[in-house]
Amino acid sequence: MRIAVLGATGAAGRAFLRRVAARGHALATERADIFDPRALAALLKGCDAAVNLVTSIPKPGGRGDWRVNDRIRREGTASVLAACREAGIGILVQQGVAMLHCVADDRPQTEEDPIEGYGVLASAFDMEALVREAPLELAPGARRPLLRTGHAARGALAG
Repeated sequence: MRIAVLGATGAAGRAFLRRVAARGHALATERADIFDPRALAALLKGCDAAVNLVTSIPKPGGRGDWRVNDRIRREGTASVLAACREAGIGILVQQGVAMLHCVADDRPQTEEDPIEGYGVLASAFDMEALVREAPLELAPGARRPLLRTGHAARGALAG
């Protein structure tokens, strides 16, 4: 399977690339502006799936900007979804935010738990709604995957 990876140079992207390359998948990792339909079309050409791991989350002493991150989550995700539809890609793995599912401290959270998005998480809530509602063609019985990140999901990317 040929997989286009957006955000391949970030922490989640580097971890994802190692695991997927080890399984023998071909990867398209060229830089592409998430807001540029032509750049996305070029990256997605010939791919069977796409993984969107693009963020701009501020880190202490590092780069990142919450306003840019909000735009990436809302407009960038919509752009990736449109490019996938245009390219005929029906498999999209979108990086999600595990904290949206934090409804109780006394048990593990599941994707069936309600989600809440407020403050810096409001755009993550909007991003996940875009992905859930996207008219991508999935195999019968398949679920649209959201790769959860954050403290609750950290083990999913380790190992």
